[in-house]
Amino acid sequence: MLALAVGRWGWRAPFLIVAPFLVGLTAWGARVARPPSDAAPVDQQRADAPAAEDHAPRRPLPRWSIWIYCFLQPFAVMIVFAVNGDWLATSLHLSESALGVAAIAMGIAEVAGTTLTMVAADRTGPARMSTWAMACVPPLAILVSGPTNAVVAVGLFVILDLAIECSFVAVLPLVSELDPDNRARAISHAFVIITGSRAIGSVAAGWIYGAGGFAAISVVAAVVAAAATAALIAGRASRRPQDRRRTTPA
Repeated sequence: MLALAVGRWGWRAPFLIVAPFLVGLTAWGARVARPPSDAAPVDQQRADAPAAEDHAPRRPLPRWSIWIYCFLQPFAVMIVFAVNGDWLATSLHLSESALGVAAIAMGIAEVAGTTLTMVAADRTGPARMSTWAMACVPPLAILVSGPTNAVVAVGLFVILDLAIECSFVAVLPLVSELDPDNRARAISHAFVIITGSRAIGSVAAGWIYGAGGFAAISVVAAVVAAAATAALIAGRASRRPQDRRRTTPA
């Protein structure tokens, strides 16, 4: 739909379409940030968790690390994907139907990223997986602006989308650990930040793209993604070594 809007009204159309939804979601998220505390007791929730006794207690990442990441990650994503359709159409001359195919391929990459996270996050650890996935974003963000071949560019976008989805889904368990007594509240707080970041990113993307083209978008996205990665690395480093040491149940 956004590709058709770009073809009909130009690259500014997605901002006019998406921004009101993001503002509305931000307002809604603020209202539900404090859900009613009618959930089951924490002890019961933990008892219901599968194999709870097999997981040693571990201190979560610092709150500042998670919140910085939750703001920077969606900002880096939004400024790229808010204008990539126009860039593919104007610079690489993709037709509207080709843009639709590219969007489908990127959607499949998102599903694949979610599936990969479901399979691998427990083995690698969500903090490690989100860090690795986000570390892949800066070089990919730079590379996508280089190709003059549309197929290569779309392929890089698909790989970028895969890394982005892994970096997003893998961090959600870390968010929930910030408030073990009310995990829903922690998630809702995170999504308020994420939605606000996307709204800001959608507006900033238009300014950056208009001023410096897609090359400027790539550079800004790479820098922001690198900062998000650094926030996770710093958060992980701040809990070493004693906070990450596994203990054996008595």
